[in-house]
Amino acid sequence: MAVFLGDSYTQGYGAVPVERRWSSLVAADAGWTEVNQGLGGTGYVTPADLHACGLDYCPTYVERVPGVIAAAPDIVVVAGGQNDRWALAGSPDQVRAAVDATFDGIRQGLPTARMIAVGPSTAEAPTALIVELDGWVRAAAERVGAEYVSLIEPVLIEEAMIAPDRVHVTDAGYRALADRVLAQINR
Repeated sequence: MAVFLGDSYTQGYGAVPVERRWSSLVAADAGWTEVNQGLGGTGYVTPADLHACGLDYCPTYVERVPGVIAAAPDIVVVAGGQNDRWALAGSPDQVRAAVDATFDGIRQGLPTARMIAVGPSTAEAPTALIVELDGWVRAAAERVGAEYVSLIEPVLIEEAMIAPDRVHVTDAGYRALADRVLAQINR
């Protein structure tokens, strides 16, 4: 079983049908049973509300670590972080600490699980802050023995893959995301 922890991209916002979201495509191709814990609007330090995730409160990645551990998966995929871009500008140390706490907490709770980290993506050119966040996720992944996939080196999302809301991706974007992950993990 593979738990996918992430944001609206992991949740599959706009994918029709939902099996076209990147996490479902990866799980199907790899032969994994998917447990999707994607919640729109969330990040390492960023919670969300009814508007973004459909619930009154959707917790941060750090707050969701106990739920990942409780699921007792063989594989954990942590993806995203782009929703923390506002926090990055004002509290970068808090974001970096949350990235570390997320990966450290999962590794401590699931010492033998395979971990895969998928860095932040963006439907626009990556800013210096997103590049820095990508580096923090990579470093945390390496420290806990997780595989790492960058979505900004090289940039994955192209203009034709951006949904009309200018935030999310189309089914073609989800397919490209899945293909990048599948190409870079050691199945």
